[in-house]
Amino acid sequence: MKNKLLILLIYIFFFTGNLIAEEYIFEVSKIELNEKGNLIYAYDGKIISEKKDIEITAEEFNYSKDIDLLEALNGSALIKNQNIKIFFNILRIKNKNIFKATNGVEIEDLKNFLNIKSENIVLDRSENKLTATNGVEIEDSKNSLNIKSENIVLDRSNHFIDV
Repeated sequence: MKNKLLILLIYIFFFTGNLIAEEYIFEVSKIELNEKGNLIYAYDGKIISEKKDIEITAEEFNYSKDIDLLEALNGSALIKNQNIKIFFNILRIKNKNIFKATNGVEIEDLKNFLNIKSENIVLDRSENKLTATNGVEIEDSKNSLNIKSENIVLDRSNHFIDV
């Protein structure tokens, strides 16, 4: 009886597709753990930060717990407490603070009524600044304004764009 209970617990832990890492909850179709659980590879699903302020849906996730670095491929991220949605091909998040997206990015800044398209972006959540580079297009729906530039810095706290 004890063996059946142990097998059932192991099955539930490894095959349900849900895993709670120290910083993220993984709800995915497939998950692999390496280096004693320090490296997590997950596929087709979503992850949610333990504070529930970040939700990412993607085809693939790679997470290194020891350096708190998450990489996600082909998906979208919602940063709830900052009203930002990011559509990306490649997204890297360091310490849940610095978001770097590359290879084509679209951002919906719901707080400032902006839609930003760029090849690369960096969002620093602690400074509340967004930097976009390599062919930036901004649509400001509140002010009926369109901006095109090679680089921009958006200070979200002060509602200021430096082109």
